[in-house]
Amino acid sequence: MVVLSYFIAAIASILAMYLADLAPQFQLKRDQKIALLSGATVLGAAVWSMHFLGMLASSFA
Repeated sequence: MVVLSYFIAAIASILAMYLADLAPQFQLKRDQKIALLSGATVLGAAVWSMHFLGMLASSFA
């Protein structure tokens, strides 16, 4: 469970950094905001799922 949680954190942080790096390349402000909002959503989902997996791991211990 801990390894899965770490894997989720690593993948989500890479994806969020990629989206943050990609945002200034868009011409329209709307597309920039969508890219940043998508990155924020990915990080939020990753935090939630890491917390969920941590709670599952502690309940099995």
